[in-house]
Amino acid sequence: MKSLNTLFFLCTFFLSQIFSTYASPISFENELEKRSYTPFELHTSAIYFLKPEGWGDDIYAYHYSNDASMNTSPYQNWPGTKMRKNEGGFYYDIFYNQYFMNGNRKVIFTDGKNQIPAAMQEGFNLVIDGVYNKNGIIGISYYKPESDSVFNSLRYNNLVKLYYKGKVGKGSKVIAHYKMDNGSWSDALLTPFDSQNRTGYYHLLLNIGHAKKFTVAFHNDQFVAPYDWDNGYGENYTFESYSNFIVSPEYKNVKSVSKRSFISFEATTSAIYFKKPENWGEDVYVYHYSNDASMNTYPYQEWPGTKMNKKNGIYFKIFYNQYFISGNRKVIFTDGKNQVPAVMQEGFNLVIDAVYNENGIIGISYDRPQSDSIVNHLRYGNIAKLYYKGKVGRGSNVIAHYQKDNGSWADALLTPFDSNGYTGYYTSVLDLGNANELKIAFHNKDFQKPYDWDNSNGQNYNFNKFSNFVITN
Repeated sequence: MKSLNTLFFLCTFFLSQIFSTYASPISFENELEKRSYTPFELHTSAIYFLKPEGWGDDIYAYHYSNDASMNTSPYQNWPGTKMRKNEGGFYYDIFYNQYFMNGNRKVIFTDGKNQIPAAMQEGFNLVIDGVYNKNGIIGISYYKPESDSVFNSLRYNNLVKLYYKGKVGKGSKVIAHYKMDNGSWSDALLTPFDSQNRTGYYHLLLNIGHAKKFTVAFHNDQFVAPYDWDNGYGENYTFESYSNFIVSPEYKNVKSVSKRSFISFEATTSAIYFKKPENWGEDVYVYHYSNDASMNTYPYQEWPGTKMNKKNGIYFKIFYNQYFISGNRKVIFTDGKNQVPAVMQEGFNLVIDAVYNENGIIGISYDRPQSDSIVNHLRYGNIAKLYYKGKVGRGSNVIAHYQKDNGSWADALLTPFDSNGYTGYYTSVLDLGNANELKIAFHNKDFQKPYDWDNSNGQNYNFNKFSNFVITN
């Protein structure tokens, strides 16, 4: 069934692109699809471990944070995740970059009987592409795994894998001005992390030999004002060897690593819910995909998809928010024999906290799951869960100025998505009643210039009900 669906979707998508190219203007939805991408935080890196002699063949990696609020999703029970085996006695595990950036995370290796670091000792630092043995990190890998395979010969050294996102680089080249230990300063050109530079990150690979410390600042190639220099407010960016060499704007003006740690909006989780038809089996699966083939990368899903969790007769599945906002994703439900939508029909839209039945979305849940449990009674309605990150809101209140269908315009105050405001997102829940459409713009409380109004260049932001009400600009 899945292969027929895929063929049909590819054909219909191809035809729709032809007709839309010659028959209609570009819509807001098309613009969103063009802007879909995988952020740096949800790209993957790996860690490697050289198993000590005398250990068993099954090796596990357990990672945790000293900040208890970071130990949420995915939750790990001891002994952690089973590592894959590579040639040369090395084992490896793949992580989202988010886990290397957040919560000052540690890692422990075990075969179920032995472990390092030993019991009652703190774990090793969790470092992008770090290579570990029984004593800790011994190098940084030159390469990354490709899905479930790595290079036959693991190559590693005292490398700096530098990732930069900041005020330098907006339309210009980015130069790293660096020194190793107390040596001379040198310059090196960074390149965009992704081919179209949608993540905003630039990166650089350097071999720093026997150096223990790496210091860096950034400038563009022409020293164009006002963004000609970024040296950490005069203090430069300083790292020890074998570190996560990440410099990102969300962390500026915050001194400690633990305080700088936060979970991005894209890596926070939401859910979908499904009301199973009476004649279906008890095991229900959800399969999601994108018409943009480049979005169907990680995690890869084979038909029939992922088994849904069940609580109090309600089926649900948790996703990272990134999957709701990237690639115009669709979803299909099946028990292995039946499926909705039916074969040869396009899937339902994948929408944050949506409640589905066999006919599609019937509402948006007021609540969201906490790990593997949800509220006893699923509450849902025609609501807009609004998420906004834009030019309004930099140090001020954010007001949503909205209209339901053709009714009167009203205002609603948005609140920061996270308590410290690190993600930059603001949120509000609007009750749409019987409305089918929502128009919205944003302003701050005092209409302070220069960021006093955001109405999508005079077009407003327009949504149908049961949508992903996410706006970033």
